[in-house]
Amino acid sequence: MKSTVQLATLALVLGVVLQGCKEIASPCGPDLPARNPDRVTIPEGMWGDVWFWEGDFMPPCAKGTVSAVRREVRIHQLSSLSDVLGSGPFYRQVNTPLVATTWSDEDGFFQAAVPAGIYSVFVVEDSLLYANSFDGHMNIFPVKVDSDLVTPVLFNISYRATY
Repeated sequence: MKSTVQLATLALVLGVVLQGCKEIASPCGPDLPARNPDRVTIPEGMWGDVWFWEGDFMPPCAKGTVSAVRREVRIHQLSSLSDVLGSGPFYRQVNTPLVATTWSDEDGFFQAAVPAGIYSVFVVEDSLLYANSFDGHMNIFPVKVDSDLVTPVLFNISYRATY
């Protein structure tokens, strides 16, 4: 009898939790914009999508939104924390050479023809340079481009999201 009551209680609680997730297409996860690999037209460099995350993504059910956004994308030679002014994820200045500048479009898509190498990627956000990813050597948003390949990048702007 006791286990039947416990199972019924668990089913009721689980039903309430899942009911709260009906607002989003996938159970307890946000709808994500489409990626754009079919739009790449360069023979070497990087392509990517810029997504803006906003809202509450805490379990049990994410209630935030993820949108593809138009932003200026700046690609610098590989940069570490010692190469920037400001505190992450927002930087006032990057003191490594700027290699390329491009824009993501309304679908978040961007591409940049850059030679093989390792780069740091930033987006301009409220007149500051934003990057929220590091490798084990504190290099900021590193992206490796190999010869004759186009490297995919997913740039998530997440300062308005709770995880």
